[in-house]
Amino acid sequence: MKDLDKRSATLDGRELEAKGKENMVSARESNISLRERALTDRDKQLAAAGTDLKSREDDLASREARLSEAQKDLDRRSANLTGRELEAKAKEDMVSARESNIALRERSLADRDKQTSASGVATANLSSKPPRKILGLSVVPLDQASRSKFNIFNVVQTGVVITEVEPNSEAAERRVKAGETIKSINGQSVSSVDDLSDWVNIIKQNGQKTATILLLSNVGYSNFVTLTVDAK
Repeated sequence: MKDLDKRSATLDGRELEAKGKENMVSARESNISLRERALTDRDKQLAAAGTDLKSREDDLASREARLSEAQKDLDRRSANLTGRELEAKAKEDMVSARESNIALRERSLADRDKQTSASGVATANLSSKPPRKILGLSVVPLDQASRSKFNIFNVVQTGVVITEVEPNSEAAERRVKAGETIKSINGQSVSSVDDLSDWVNIIKQNGQKTATILLLSNVGYSNFVTLTVDAK
């Protein structure tokens, strides 16, 4: 009987031990299940975070694309503005050039007006200084009177003015014209009728047969003509 009681007590202890182990296993299984659920939740959170991150990356890529297009648009607008600025500068230069030309024409017209206003006095002066004939040419000083009569521009500054070319003369054959100015003879400057006469005499005394004169048109174009010094 005692032996049975001992065996019964031993069984009870083993059952209690087994029950304790079972409870421990159940607790561990429960903990594992909780951990699994926690891991699942974390996976879901990570997946959601990954989706959100992907969405944010897509949004950033879209914003970068829009920014790139905006920059290209700004570059195009800047290039267009640069072209317009260059065009405006070119127009401004053209306007400045036109204004400069107008100013020059106005000054030229003013000079001509002054010459015209002095025409009466000039005519009187011209009549008081009769032309002298040299080399088949009638010449007078280059003064306001001769400038006005032959419309000689201010670019012609020195010389003597031809008022008449004798018909059928050597000068006429060389197409010398009234209104032209003799600036020099054989390279020597001529500033008066006396200068021209003196140089012609010197050339004759030196035994030279011809002389080369530099002629200027009323606007300053130059031309060389060679004449015989014995021409009348």
